[in-house]
Amino acid sequence: GGDSPAGRLRALVEAATDPTIITPASAAVWYGFMGEAKARKDYQDICAHLDDQLHFTMVQLCREVGETADPPVAPNHEMIAQALSGLIELAWQGILYDNEGFDCQQARLQCLSFLSMVFPWVFPRQDGTEEPRREFGRSQADVIFRDAVPADIEALAVLVNLYRASEGAATDGAA
Repeated sequence: GGDSPAGRLRALVEAATDPTIITPASAAVWYGFMGEAKARKDYQDICAHLDDQLHFTMVQLCREVGETADPPVAPNHEMIAQALSGLIELAWQGILYDNEGFDCQQARLQCLSFLSMVFPWVFPRQDGTEEPRREFGRSQADVIFRDAVPADIEALAVLVNLYRASEGAATDGAA
């Protein structure tokens, strides 16, 4: 995946959804192995260690990708990694239960689409459409000032109420 955290995270997704790896035979063996893990301590140790290592790697990569935004964003990296793991797990279950109708490319696309929603500054959209660029650096943002009009009242009320809450005041939407 190279030196960039986004490149390494993408490589992890691509490896986990690689059609040469994610086959009906490999899925059957893997699920058989995991089924035995409950009954055998040595399997438990191996599975727990590998799962922990993969999860830690995903969380760390998500954290590093979040730090590449300008300014850095701090989403819940743990939850993002768990969601990505769940999508990968669904791909493996898909090949196990629907091997004739399963599409590795579609599974990969789902994972990468999720990443493009969470980290849009480094993962392009996967559906072929262009997402409006979001600039994260305050110095890059275009700010337009204009007089408020009556149609802005509801949006302004929400902003003022959020400001009140951020200053420790009780929220009061009506005020």
